[in-house]
Amino acid sequence: LGIRWAIVGPNLNGDLNGGPGGIAQYFGPKYLGGFNEALSVMDDWKEFPLEYAEKYGVKGVEKAKANRDPETGQTVQEIIQYRDKMLINILKLHKKI
Repeated sequence: LGIRWAIVGPNLNGDLNGGPGGIAQYFGPKYLGGFNEALSVMDDWKEFPLEYAEKYGVKGVEKAKANRDPETGQTVQEIIQYRDKMLINILKLHKKI
């Protein structure tokens, strides 16, 4: 996960991991149970607000994808291909493969 974050960052990584629904699905009801369970033990934020996910997660990721250099990919499939190519390059650099 850490190497992937270095290549595409945490939010875009969430978009790629969210399946066909992208980051909107990642922050949706399917995954909120886990988020809300973790947040319930925090002091101030007891529940994950859906408007936060929409405003900062979904819209931010869509904007980031649209503004990416075409060489690094702008669609989910293009970004996955770029990410995987970079992962292989990093692992080769460190002589892990």
